[in-house]
Amino acid sequence: MGKFNLSKKALKNLAICILYHNNNIDLSNLIKSINNKEIKILIILDGLRKIKNQNKILNSNKNIILKPVKKSGISFCRNFGINYCIKKNLGMLIFLDSDVTAEKNIIKNHIKFHNLYNNIPVIAGGVIPTFFRKKVNFFTKLDGILSWLGHIPENKERIIFEPYHLATINMSLKVNVIKKLRLSFNEKLKTGEDIKFCKDVRSKGYNILKIPNTNVHHMDRENFKEVFEHQSNWGKHQFYTAYKFNFLKLGKMFNLIFILLYPLMMPFLALFITLISLYPWVKESIFYIRYIVFVYIVVMIKSFYTYLECFKDLQKS
Repeated sequence: MGKFNLSKKALKNLAICILYHNNNIDLSNLIKSINNKEIKILIILDGLRKIKNQNKILNSNKNIILKPVKKSGISFCRNFGINYCIKKNLGMLIFLDSDVTAEKNIIKNHIKFHNLYNNIPVIAGGVIPTFFRKKVNFFTKLDGILSWLGHIPENKERIIFEPYHLATINMSLKVNVIKKLRLSFNEKLKTGEDIKFCKDVRSKGYNILKIPNTNVHHMDRENFKEVFEHQSNWGKHQFYTAYKFNFLKLGKMFNLIFILLYPLMMPFLALFITLISLYPWVKESIFYIRYIVFVYIVVMIKSFYTYLECFKDLQKS
C-alpha cells in the first residue's frame, strides 16, 4: 500500500466527537494524543457544564468546541455529533470515547481507509485493553475480554460480519452516506446503541470495516462493582438488540412468548454467546480458553438481566 499524506483540506473536512459524561475524567491526555490542531474537536457535555481542567485544555487547542446539552444519554449525544457535521457540511466524523488515548496516526488511518473503501460508511480501529498494558485484577481482565472481542488489534483490514459488531469507542463515519440513509443511533437505548447502529447499516446493504494500526488505549473498569454494573446493563440492552428488535411486528405477543421460552433456552444461548465471545481471543492465543467457565457464568448473569428487562418492557408498553 502506497504512502498516504494528509492534506489540510482533508483535516478541515472532518470532526472528532468526544462524549463527556463524567467530570472526573481529564481529557488532557486524549487531546494531546490526537496531536493535531487543524481538526475540529467537538466535546459534547451530557448533563454537565464544564470539563475537568477546562481552561488548560481550551488553551491547548483553539479548535476545541464545547457543547453542553441537557442530560439525554449516549445515543442523543452521538446523534448530536452527526447532526453537527451535517449542518457544518463536514464529510467525516470520528467518535472517540473520553476514557481513551489515541495511538499515533489514528486520524491519518481513518481518513486513508475511508478513501480506499468508498462504499463502506462505518470504519473502526482496534482497542488496547488495560490488561494488554499492565497487570490487572481478574474482574478487569474478564470485563476487557467480554468488551473488546470485536476490537482486538489486527494487521490487516477486515469486514466484520454478524454476530459481531463495532463499538463507537473508535469509529468513523461517512457523514453524507449516514445522512442519505437517514441512519441514527436509537435514543431509546441507554447502552448497546452501537450494536443497533451496526445492524441498521447492514440492513441498508452496507458493510462495516475494522482497520489495522488505528488503535486506542482504553481505561477498563477496575473493580467488581463497576464490572458487574457494566455487564448487567449489557444484559438489559441485549433484550432489545439481540431479540425484540428482530420481532417488532409481534408487539406485546413477543414479550409473552419470550417469558415462556427464554428460561428453557437460556443455558444453550449463554453457551453460544460464550463461544462466539471467546472465539476471537482464542484465535489470538489458545490460552484464553481457560476463561470459558468464567465467561459462561457472566453471560448467564447477563441473561438473567435480559429476562428481567422483558418484564420491564412489558410494563412500559
